[in-house]
Amino acid sequence: MLTLAFLACTNSESETLIEGQWEAKLIQENQTDMAHVLPEGIRLDFEYPKYKFEGEQYEQGNYYIKNDKLHLIPVAENEKREIDILHLSQDSLMLNLMDSLGSRTVLFLRN
Repeated sequence: MLTLAFLACTNSESETLIEGQWEAKLIQENQTDMAHVLPEGIRLDFEYPKYKFEGEQYEQGNYYIKNDKLHLIPVAENEKREIDILHLSQDSLMLNLMDSLGSRTVLFLRN
């Protein structure tokens, strides 16, 4: 019963739309508005409920989308992360990343 309540709260339309392979193209430092082109090879791959991240590090785990937030639950870590989804369409994805260095917007394009 709890599982059904959890699933009803997720956004299955967004979870379907985000499925596939995405490559990071631009990163913008929100404090300075400076944008930088990212090197090739930074990828997110979504196949509900699994995700993989490849870049300088590798990460995999489960994900779901709720209230315009991407919730990542990495296999190797005990904590889940929430990432604001600023934009999601058939061909582009914009995420707002926040950490100790500040806030950055990353543009991903569908492969």
